[in-house]
Amino acid sequence: MTATVFVEETYEIGDGKIIITNSRLLPKDEVEAIGIENFESLEMQMESPITTQATAVNKRGTLTITFSCYDNSSGNSTRYELYGKANWSGLNWWYNAVENPAVGEDFFGFAWGGGFTSTILYATGTWIHGPSATIYLADAVPNAAVVWEFDEFLHEVGKVMLWVEEVNIRATLSKNRKTGGGNTTQAILKYIHTYQEPTGGIEISAAPGNVGAGFVLQNTPKQWSIICIMNGLYY
Repeated sequence: MTATVFVEETYEIGDGKIIITNSRLLPKDEVEAIGIENFESLEMQMESPITTQATAVNKRGTLTITFSCYDNSSGNSTRYELYGKANWSGLNWWYNAVENPAVGEDFFGFAWGGGFTSTILYATGTWIHGPSATIYLADAVPNAAVVWEFDEFLHEVGKVMLWVEEVNIRATLSKNRKTGGGNTTQAILKYIHTYQEPTGGIEISAAPGNVGAGFVLQNTPKQWSIICIMNGLYY
């Protein structure tokens, strides 16, 4: 399954630096009025340093997350392979990595019910133009959730300006013997986007008995998130 959100970020330019003042998800009627094609052709904008002054400039793009689940169960044992992918299009800024609040970390992870043991965990990211990005483990609760974080932008003055174009994560969930008596549970894939430096940490509400809301980022006002829910996991 996939979920795509249409994003508009507002920035101001001063002294050659970009400051993000707002980031929001656009409703269906606004997307249709703007035209979907105007969210897909922004990759080559802002390809040189900003030197002019401006206020309240809008830039649009999309974020798509894809959630795949493969059932490799056998007999009374269970094994599910969860894969998550996040792709950005557009919104490729010339950020100042020190003074711009939108260079805060983003978060991407799984949460699940049913008390599955998680193994074969990994996360990889790709900067635009190919090099690998560093992905960190943000938090985890045994048998319930795992969340990674990463810097969305990399900026070394006069050397490099990169943004993360794609992130892939994986978790294998397993139980030696089903205990649910034919009942099923859920797994969720969630992406949290920040446009400030995070001032709090990840709080996981998922527990072995109930996936709940999964996880949230505490004490960071400038954020939004999207989620995919996978039903029908026998535990």
